[in-house]
Amino acid sequence: MRRIRRLRATIHSLEQFENAIIQEYLAVPTEFKPVYRSNRWRTSEILGSLLASHGRSCAYCQGTLTQSDRGDVEHFRPKSHYWWLTYNIRNYLISCARCNRVRKGDRFPLADGVPNYDFSRRSELKEEPRLLADPYTDEVERLYGAVVDDTLILVLPLVTTSDDDNSMRISEYTKDFFDFNTNGLLVKERTDTVFKALGAMKRLRQGDLTAETDITRLANRYSPHGIAVRQILMPKYDAQLPSEAAQVDWFVDDTIVEMKMLDRIIAVNTNAKDARFLKEINGWALATLWHNSPADNLEAIERKLNNENYSDYVEQFQRLLS
Repeated sequence: MRRIRRLRATIHSLEQFENAIIQEYLAVPTEFKPVYRSNRWRTSEILGSLLASHGRSCAYCQGTLTQSDRGDVEHFRPKSHYWWLTYNIRNYLISCARCNRVRKGDRFPLADGVPNYDFSRRSELKEEPRLLADPYTDEVERLYGAVVDDTLILVLPLVTTSDDDNSMRISEYTKDFFDFNTNGLLVKERTDTVFKALGAMKRLRQGDLTAETDITRLANRYSPHGIAVRQILMPKYDAQLPSEAAQVDWFVDDTIVEMKMLDRIIAVNTNAKDARFLKEINGWALATLWHNSPADNLEAIERKLNNENYSDYVEQFQRLLS
């Protein structure tokens, strides 16, 4: 897992839905039955905002997200119990279908059989004894480390009981809960990615400067298993790893390349609704980064958008952020 940086961007439509569901409960708490509308959290605005912070990998297993729908919008605390968080973007993650639908679903286990907190204890959620690591708030890169085990790359807890009993419990439980090391396809993808990066690093050290592009892509927080690559390559090759600004630059460039491809699809098929939707998602992602880049490189992002004639398209979304 990797720590996900929550980017500051308010989505006003979600705030309205969140306030409405709470008011509905307060009006008739004994008869309240929440009605969930997934079209309210699977919008291009929300998916794009999450893409800007998550990149193209699952928040849990770091596997590659499907290219057809950008993954699932996952409620970290499930809406089936924490209904008041249904429309709260701070409760949203992007995950693969397996982690969301097969492994997690409506489950949110707490330690020692403690029942999930209800609405009356909503202000105490930080103290809730959860067993799952939170990629937003936990220092997950200190909880887990990628290690070479013969010919495989595994993800193992870094903490011990002498460090922090609670952190150890969370790291062990989350690892097993999401099958970090027992899902064969996941382990294969992680292993292949890390060994590709090691090969690229070898080429770079032999003088092949073209390998820099591969390293920037593979050792990137926005890429699948990018944090595992960085953990394996550090500290020996720390100087050759891409900076935060370089990682954001790569993601912006990659997103623009994809938008150009989507434009070509739209040009030959005016009814290409999926392509238009994916382009909007990318537009919102770029707008979010332009609005609040974690690398503080807003001018560089603006130059890229201007050079590729996408500044007007992205600015229409940026103006709606606050």
